[in-house]
Order: sequence, then structure tokens, then C-alpha cells
Amino acid sequence: MSALGAGERETVSTEQAMTLREDYAGTPYAALAAFAAARAAVDAGAPGEAESWLRWVLDNADDPHMRHLARARLARVVAAGGDHAGALELVEAEVPSAYTALYAEIRGDLLAEQGDAAAAAEAYRQALEAEVRPADPGLVQRKLNQVGAGAGSGQAGNGSAAS
Repeated sequence: MSALGAGERETVSTEQAMTLREDYAGTPYAALAAFAAARAAVDAGAPGEAESWLRWVLDNADDPHMRHLARARLARVVAAGGDHAGALELVEAEVPSAYTALYAEIRGDLLAEQGDAAAAAEAYRQALEAEVRPADPGLVQRKLNQVGAGAGSGQAGNGSAAS
């Protein structure tokens, strides 16, 4: 039995994702496979292909959580391709509280990349103050500090709000 190389694994993964997308589009497995194929495309330096997979999830997944994750990941891929306006448009959507911090953090990252420190700081503050905390509040706080606006927001992101 021989091990598959990285390129062969990506091909197999993409082929399997295509099969799931074509034959089982209405299942969560198709969306999960599309996420894996998008990741493989990003790793292979093919952002256009990743964008295609993520747009498919956004347009076809039945589960709204899958669509919100696809939108967030798509925003990052679109931004990496240089379309910051398009990426910002993706994360300006109304979202349930579970995704407020994620979308706000991405908005902050995009605005910081564009040099709008004040707007980026506001987005990071929104992420830190969201009902559902960011996955890594310390990282968001560091981003806020890095854009030069963290000094006056001592209550946000210090990790002391457990319980």
C-alpha cells in the first residue's frame, strides 16, 4: 500500500467533493466536502476555484450555519484576491448573534488592510462586545491595539469575563 502525495490527496478530495456536490447536493456532506475542496484550492494557490466552491455552498446549502461560514470564508478569499469592496459587502449582511463577532472581526481585518484604522477599531470593538464572543478574544484585542485604538477599551477582550 502506498501513501498518496499531497497533490494526489487534493485531487482525490476535489473529485470526491464534486461527486458529493453532484449526487448529494442536498446533504450537509456536500457542503462539508465543498469546504474541504475550497481549503485544498487555497492551499494549492487557486483562489478562483476556492471562491467557486464557497459560492456553491452559499447558494446551495440548506443549513444557514453552513451558509454563514461559507460567506465568512468567501470574504477572506475575495479579499485575498484584492477585491476588498466585494469582501466587505459579504460581511455587511445581517447575521444571527452567533456570527456577529466573526463577521465584525473580518470587517476589522479588511478595514485595517485598507488603512481605515478608526473603522477597523470600531469593527474589532463590535466583535469583542458581541453577545457570542470571538473564538480568540485575545487576538481580536491585539488587533484592536495594533490599529492604535485599544487603550480606551479596557473591558473588552481581556479574558476576565468567564462564567
